[in-house]
Amino acid sequence: MASSRCPICKAPHRLLKGNPIRVLKGTARTLAGVVRWTRRPLLARRPRPGEWSGVEVMAHLADVEVAAAFRMRKIVAEPRPLLTAFDQEAWARAFRYH
Repeated sequence: MASSRCPICKAPHRLLKGNPIRVLKGTARTLAGVVRWTRRPLLARRPRPGEWSGVEVMAHLADVEVAAAFRMRKIVAEPRPLLTAFDQEAWARAFRYH
């Protein structure tokens, strides 16, 4: 995979192909294509016990976007922001991802 520099920490990351900002901008379009061309039962199926289905992953991504946006605003606005984690399993249950 291509190495690109993180716009936040400036370190090279090998997890993404290309510029991370461009990847983020294209994520919604990519997911829309996956949903459009994948049968609904397949999106709802969990690959293995304890693993999330495609539907659950997309619900999680929506929650992560909210949390990340809040964290970014704190980083920009506060000199020493306290960034807290969230319990993704609790959110999955509470917001009925499946």
